[in-house]
Amino acid sequence: MNLKDFKSKYNLITPIKHGDTHIQGWQSDSSVFTDVIKKYKPQTIIEVGSWLGASALHMASLMKDTDFDIICVDTFLGSNSALWDDYNRDLVNNFSSIYDQFCINVTSHYLNNQISPLPMTSSAAAELVKSNHVLVDMVYIDAGHRYRDVLADLQDWYPLATKVVVGDDYSPVWAGVQDAVKDFTQSMNISYQEQDQKFIIGK
Repeated sequence: MNLKDFKSKYNLITPIKHGDTHIQGWQSDSSVFTDVIKKYKPQTIIEVGSWLGASALHMASLMKDTDFDIICVDTFLGSNSALWDDYNRDLVNNFSSIYDQFCINVTSHYLNNQISPLPMTSSAAAELVKSNHVLVDMVYIDAGHRYRDVLADLQDWYPLATKVVVGDDYSPVWAGVQDAVKDFTQSMNISYQEQDQKFIIGK
């Protein structure tokens, strides 16, 4: 099944929502995106960890003259620490506020058909994609940063990418990311590149 059919099967279209945009992220406009998209020319991308959609929107801007699809996998609840730091969260309202802002940001760029949310955990999404025999050109990993989270994401998503896997926060600040990338690539006997605090595993 191709990604368009997968999106159609599960009605993965970003709901049209209007409001004030708040497009915020971390290294969402890194030159790595330009370099990777120029080199590998992906038309199908799954982003694992999307927050408010800044990286997805930037990747879309780099592919605007092509027929592309991006699926954004996220719980839309925020990071683990954000759920318990300082005060208790109302999880239902927290999901609604983040998810709604994501939809507003995508709507403001008229990309509701091209960028689609898949509101579930990374592992659940990978299982769903795999069970439908879907492969994509590129996977961008920027979800949990603990060692076991990153290692699991690489194990789940690397087989589903046909061209390249890119990941964020390859930095000593996030030692779990670095260790997981090193251990995974060594176990697979493959190489990776580091650029602008991101890792790139080409195929």
